[in-house]
Amino acid sequence: MLRRCTAIIVEDEEGPRQLLKRLLERRHSDVIEVVAEADTGPAALALCEERQPDVLFLDLHLPGFDGFDLLSQLRTETHVVITTGDTQQAVEAYRANAVDYLLKPIDPEQLRDAVARVTSAIASEQVVRLLCRERDVTKVVHTNDVLFIQADGGYTNVQTVNGYYLLNDSLATLAERLPGHFVRVHRNTIVNIRHVTGLGKENECVLLGPKGQEVSISRRHLREFRRKLMFVE
Repeated sequence: MLRRCTAIIVEDEEGPRQLLKRLLERRHSDVIEVVAEADTGPAALALCEERQPDVLFLDLHLPGFDGFDLLSQLRTETHVVITTGDTQQAVEAYRANAVDYLLKPIDPEQLRDAVARVTSAIASEQVVRLLCRERDVTKVVHTNDVLFIQADGGYTNVQTVNGYYLLNDSLATLAERLPGHFVRVHRNTIVNIRHVTGLGKENECVLLGPKGQEVSISRRHLREFRRKLMFVE
C-alpha cells in the first residue's frame, strides 16, 4: 500500500484554501496528508524547503512572487497540481510541468482524478539513493552498493559493501519504492539480488557480497526468491 503523501496548499484566498483542505482531509486522507498552508510566494518557498512535500497544490497568482517564480526557486523534487480560476491559465500549468490542474471552484471529482494522478506518479518512482545516518552525519548511499536492508526493532539497518548505516525510513515504505532487484527474503529483510553469491545451510540463508555474509531466508519467501534470482536483472 502506498504511504501517505505529504502536501502543502498554496493559495492566497482563505475560502478556496480551506475548501481544498477540507476536501483532501475528508475524501483523500488515506493517501494525502496536508502538512502546511501558505498564502504568499515567499512563505510557500520557506515551507517547501523546510517540509519538502511530495505534492504542492499551487495557485499561480500569489503576493510576493507568483507560482512560476516559486517553482523556479524550489530545490526539492515536488509534484505540482496547479489550481486556478482562469481557464486560459490551465494551459500555462504545463509550463510548470504540473501533474494536473484544477479549475476553481474545485470540483470534487476533478480533485479525485488529480489525486489519483499524483499518487500514481509517486508510486512509480524508485529510490536511487538512501539518506542514512552515520553518527551526526547524513550519509548518501547508492542502492547499487546495498547488500541488504533489515528492520531491527525501531531501527532500519542498511548493510553495504563498505559499511553499516542506520535509516529513518521504515522497511515497509522502502519495499514499495526500491528497484525490482531488491527482494524480500524475510518479513524483516530485503536483499539486493545483484550481490547474492549463493544459498547456504540447506537453503536457510542467503550469501551476500565477497565475504559471503549470511542473511536468513524464510520458507515462505524461498520459492519466489529463487525464481527472481534466476530471472531478475
